[in-house]
Amino acid sequence: MKRELYYVTTNPGKFAEISRFLYANAPEIELKQYSADIEEIQSFDQQAIAIDKAKKAWALVQKPLLIDDAAIYFDAYNKFPGTLTKFVTHGLGFEGIKRLIDPGMLAHFLLHMIYVQAPDELHIFQGMCKGTLIKPDVFSGHPQLPYDAFFCS
Repeated sequence: MKRELYYVTTNPGKFAEISRFLYANAPEIELKQYSADIEEIQSFDQQAIAIDKAKKAWALVQKPLLIDDAAIYFDAYNKFPGTLTKFVTHGLGFEGIKRLIDPGMLAHFLLHMIYVQAPDELHIFQGMCKGTLIKPDVFSGHPQLPYDAFFCS
């Protein structure tokens, strides 16, 4: 019998990525999406944001879950867009983001993934992917993963 694990996200692109990974690497887990937009605290501390979201998600689901906080950082700017990634995307759109970058600029994605087994049992994982930015003429990426169109690892 498969173990159920909920991934708390409203982002179908993120859910699809994690589903593919778990299907290939942990077939004993049945991943289910719990669609909830968890309100984020405002902070430049990405791990603090992820932990707060994990605690809020547990209060909703009360079952084993995953939640993440992902951000892209343009190395030429101080901690930007960073924890403001989603707001910058919604505010500026594809063309606005293009105005902020030059091809070849260094950038990195930082991900905090949290597995919550119980309200007081959080397991924090962090991953970073370094790369460079490109400036595509036309947006051809997944609308829920817009920075993938600009980032090359």
